[in-house]
Amino acid sequence: MADTTYPIPIIYLNCVQAMCQINLKEQKEAIHSVNSAWEMARPDRFWEPFIEYHGLLQGLLEVCVRKKEPEIYKQLAGEIISFSRSWMKIHNPKMQKTVTDLLSPLEFSIAMLACRNWTNQEFWKS
Repeated sequence: MADTTYPIPIIYLNCVQAMCQINLKEQKEAIHSVNSAWEMARPDRFWEPFIEYHGLLQGLLEVCVRKKEPEIYKQLAGEIISFSRSWMKIHNPKMQKTVTDLLSPLEFSIAMLACRNWTNQEFWKS
């Protein structure tokens, strides 16, 4: 392990970098960061960072993975929904069904970006 870079922290760091870049509306740079993380994580199916940070990645999984690898994206979407529902139950056990339960990961990403005044062109720009 000392001879090579341990990939898990680098994957997380790339995701965090992408979150910062998307907040600065640096789409190309954010896409590059997510693609770098994805390429490191994909061989071992280490999807946890992408599942945990889906909302904060603001639609980058949709741009980077959805069209290229629809079957993997479908699996990721299921895990994202499961994770978010579990998280909501743990952090707010009295909460009733909310609008976020009714949205797919893609719809949630679009809603999050719309709240930040992003246009459709900015969202789908790649």
